[in-house]
Amino acid sequence: MGSPKEAARTGLVITMLADDAATEAVLPEILEGLPQGGLHIAMSTLGVPYSRALWERHRRAGRRYLAAPVFGRPEAAARGELRIVVAGAPEDVEEARPLLKALGVEVYEVGDTPHLAHAVKLGGNFLIASMLEALSEAYVLVERNGVRREAFYEVVRGFFRSPVYEPTGGSFWKALQPPGSSSGWGSRTCASSTRRRTPPTRPCPSGTSSWTGSWRGWRGGWGRRTGPRSFGSPRPRRASRGKGPTLGPRFPFVLAL
Repeated sequence: MGSPKEAARTGLVITMLADDAATEAVLPEILEGLPQGGLHIAMSTLGVPYSRALWERHRRAGRRYLAAPVFGRPEAAARGELRIVVAGAPEDVEEARPLLKALGVEVYEVGDTPHLAHAVKLGGNFLIASMLEALSEAYVLVERNGVRREAFYEVVRGFFRSPVYEPTGGSFWKALQPPGSSSGWGSRTCASSTRRRTPPTRPCPSGTSSWTGSWRGWRGGWGRRTGPRSFGSPRPRRASRGKGPTLGPRFPFVLAL
């Protein structure tokens, strides 16, 4: 199929794109191509306000919209082992369930309005970013005290069994990437989770710390050219001198609800 419009003419279209802007770029064609009552399943990680807007725009156009963002690395997707969070009209969820089960090992239904799935996805991403920040700092701590990375990884893998810690922790000690998570991904996650102009909001001190670290890491060059890099490992000299945004009473990190 040569375009999103052509794909949508089948009556069912799935999007899994980088962010809100990428989804918005193809949305007019999708809405035009989908027949009345056609179903759009958004599996991208989207901001909650944008997901709410998508639901309304599909409703006005006479199309159906289901949110089904995923947790899982590319290798998990290749094996059909994604964890999928879905929300939307119950009848739409049931229609999509066989397809979602073919793509993932677990499907979590979290509500009957689509934006709830994206709220869960952002909450999960925020937790992952915080976990990787803590893991990266732990690696730095033990390594500076003479502990081999692989020895620490064995402890992490054995005691802190986690689909987050195990693959990423292994990549740290094998030097596939410096200890830490992706600065670009971390900063995008924190930014997507926050909308200072979208009340109500709640203070998020952990987010302030993680967002500042990932932003400064990105400023210093981590993640811009070579993919996932560290925001918790010893930073390049230029990164340590970079000044991040002023965060404090005038610029609190908040979660949009």
